[in-house]
Amino acid sequence: MYKFDGIKTEGMWLLAQNRFENNKAFYEEHKEEIKKLVINPAKQLASIIAEDMYKYDPFMELNPSKMISRVRRDTRFSKDKTMYRENLWIMFMRSKKIDPFVPCFWFEFFQDHYTCGVGAFECNARVNEIYREKILENPAEFRKAVKSCLSVGCQLGGIPYKKLNKSTEKLPKDIQNVFNIKNVNFRKTFSDLSKLENEEFIDELRYIYNKMNPFYQFMLRVYQQYKLERSEYSCEQREF
Repeated sequence: MYKFDGIKTEGMWLLAQNRFENNKAFYEEHKEEIKKLVINPAKQLASIIAEDMYKYDPFMELNPSKMISRVRRDTRFSKDKTMYRENLWIMFMRSKKIDPFVPCFWFEFFQDHYTCGVGAFECNARVNEIYREKILENPAEFRKAVKSCLSVGCQLGGIPYKKLNKSTEKLPKDIQNVFNIKNVNFRKTFSDLSKLENEEFIDELRYIYNKMNPFYQFMLRVYQQYKLERSEYSCEQREF
């Protein structure tokens, strides 16, 4: 058995109030309560799920302190200067400092819902090209990975290209929209926040991540191809 104290609804509303107040004095006064109701249970959850994530990808950064978003926002490069956030997320992924375009799993909760998902964000043009190349190489495998996500109620997310890629028509119709998209991801949304207060939802979460894993493995191969190309390019440059 694992220890999970539950993410309390009152803790999420306290985060919302902290964002509304938007001052350090209020945050310092309620800091320990926020930790108890939200941060510490999130760390417990991250540690529990990390056991599965290590099996999916042993190179993930699985230190709970580095996986969980901070309550205090970094506003240096943002137009929004609000100091605190009202949501919280856990990222299961490799270090972006080392692997900038690597895919990820995530878990995020707000005052009225929570989500879990898998995908790749902020990919450059070449990563997106390799993504489409890999689909065309083995559409059956890709289709199976997509269906695995859809089987647990996930919805497709991403940014559709304005222009339809010429190769789209070569694919089965049910994956054409997934082909002609960038920053592709799948997510499942839940509205019953009371589930977060006990450990029963964790087994459901682990099951969903297991269904998402084939898509993660596909995206990981996309990234590994990109990384290999960059490595070969660097070697060529050094030899030159």
